[in-house]
Parts: sequence; structure tokens; C-alpha cells
Amino acid sequence: MLIGAQSDIQVVGETGTLAEAIQTAPAANPDVITLDFSMPGSLGCTGIDCLLRAAPRAHIVAPTMYDDPAYVRSAVAMGAAGYVVKSAADTELIIAIRAVAAGRMFIDAAHRQARPNAALAVLRATDAPLVDSLCDRERQVLAEVAKG
Repeated sequence: MLIGAQSDIQVVGETGTLAEAIQTAPAANPDVITLDFSMPGSLGCTGIDCLLRAAPRAHIVAPTMYDDPAYVRSAVAMGAAGYVVKSAADTELIIAIRAVAAGRMFIDAAHRQARPNAALAVLRATDAPLVDSLCDRERQVLAEVAKG
């Protein structure tokens, strides 16, 4: 209901299991897929990889109850472009969907603010070529920004 109520977002499908999502995603041709790790039949973070193989142009946002940096790293490593803890404000999910639809990465505010080093680790894991292209001073500034 939250997503469907947005005037700039169109819901093209909804499923109850990972298997249904994998089966229907190619025909629905979504820009963004939200995948809950606790969805029936879901394989946690590995479900992301399965879904991306079915709909390779889609971006995955993972709304989840798991508030652990290890899950963030795993989700991103499997291909998620967004990660939102369900305890976050509803607006975080909408912001995440819009961000990944625009080709950006989104990590919820709790992980950006309370765990800046974890957010930097996610950036390093996902954008290694980008981080590798930075000079020493740029890396130092980025690390300080991530620390707050």
C-alpha cells in the first residue's frame, strides 16, 4: 500500500514467495524489486542473486528485520542496491526505491549514522574500482566523512 500510494512509482507485480518472484519478474520487467529476506522460500541474501538472474536489469532493495552490518555486506555482495531495516521510517523505503531506480546505492540511516565504518566497508565492497581510483588524500577525506 505504501509503495502503491506514491504517484511516481508503479507497482507492476506482487508475489508471496521467492519462487513466484523469480517466475514473474521477467515478464513484469521491473526497475526495482523489493525482496524481504524472510519471504517464504527466500534463501536470505542468496535470493537476491537468484532474482537478479531472472530480472538482470532490475535493482534490488532489501527491506529486512535484520539490523546487522554483516547482513548489509552480504546483501550488497549478492547484488542488492538498497538495504532498509523494517524498523526504519516508511519514508526510508520509498527513498531507497527512488535512489536505486536512479542508479544509486542506498543504505538506511541507521547503518549510515550509527555504523559509519560499516557503511564505508559496504562502499569499499561494492565500489572497489571507484575507491581504488581515489588518491590517498581523497581516501582520507572519505574515511573521515564516513566516521562523521
